[in-house]
Amino acid sequence: DRGLGTHPKTTLTYDLAGKFTRFEAVVGLDAVSGKLGRAAVRLLVDGKEVPLPDLKTLAAGDARAISVELKGAKELVLVIDFGPAGDVQADVNWGNARLLSE
Repeated sequence: DRGLGTHPKTTLTYDLAGKFTRFEAVVGLDAVSGKLGRAAVRLLVDGKEVPLPDLKTLAAGDARAISVELKGAKELVLVIDFGPAGDVQADVNWGNARLLSE
């Protein structure tokens, strides 16, 4: 019920202003529109890619919990890209997506 719904080819950029310590979410293909799809998901913190190999080729039924350190970070970028079949059934949900501060 809470989070972000994204479609490939999407880039979301958040200005953090150093106010947050962590980003958390459960990332997976949409249960309705992503049954046969694949998507490539990347996160960048201050321009540097965060190593999240489980999200490189996200497939149906592969929801992954992520927790990314943000202490002092100025910018968070979520990148959702096409999988092997293009944008066919590649909608990605970021369940319970949240920015945490101390």
